[in-house]
Amino acid sequence: MRVTQTFYTKEDRARIRISFLTKSDDIKNQIQHCISQLKRFSICIENDNIRAYQFFYNLGRLQELLSETTYPSIWWKPIEELILEGKHYDIPKHIDVLRRIIRVPYDKVLLEKGC
Repeated sequence: MRVTQTFYTKEDRARIRISFLTKSDDIKNQIQHCISQLKRFSICIENDNIRAYQFFYNLGRLQELLSETTYPSIWWKPIEELILEGKHYDIPKHIDVLRRIIRVPYDKVLLEKGC
């Protein structure tokens, strides 16, 4: 299954992108850290409770950093639906979609640490 930007309207994507662009360099670095951690932990949350907690912490932190706290349907719902459908394997693809919307690179050093 190809994960698309289905959960994100054109307005959502624009709002998220503009929010990122208006942040300080320090906040942008924190956003990059969060999205990298999400990618890193997304591959192991099904079988590792600690990584699942870290994944969801970073998802909430990313939402806060982007000033998106009033939009849980586009932040939590996609992940919840994938988990309820038993499609944990699609979560990393969803994080890739989110990263493309934000347009921030992954921190390769962080990703190399794995789960």
